[in-house]
Amino acid sequence: MARKDEEELEGAVRLGLLTRPAADGIRAEAERVIARLEGREPPFCDGWELWRPNPAWPIPGLPAGWDELTP
Repeated sequence: MARKDEEELEGAVRLGLLTRPAADGIRAEAERVIARLEGREPPFCDGWELWRPNPAWPIPGLPAGWDELTP
């Protein structure tokens, strides 16, 4: 099955940024992660998907000047 960034991965191999074995390793790791996700194995089944923050907690604010660039 083609993955989202397959063309970019192949492009990196063509440009010499990655070796073929490295690209193959990336694909193999993606397949392992997908299998774990679909099998609901850790860390994808530890209950974090059900976690919600306490509604009494205040919403954090941004510091003054967060939206300004400094030279």
